[in-house]
Amino acid sequence: MDETEYLLSNPANRRRLDQAIAELNRGAGVILTPEEWDRITKSTGEVAEAMPSPNKAE
Repeated sequence: MDETEYLLSNPANRRRLDQAIAELNRGAGVILTPEEWDRITKSTGEVAEAMPSPNKAE
């Protein structure tokens, strides 16, 4: 519930949430399992650099 309240707490957060949902609907987002998140953050210590690029062709 705290996360929902935060995401809806102001217009900027609501816009970003709308953008994130739109990315997921387009298939442009990346969804990580808890295990993937743990592996990425433990192996690098840097979340931003460790996140896979949704635009990268595989």
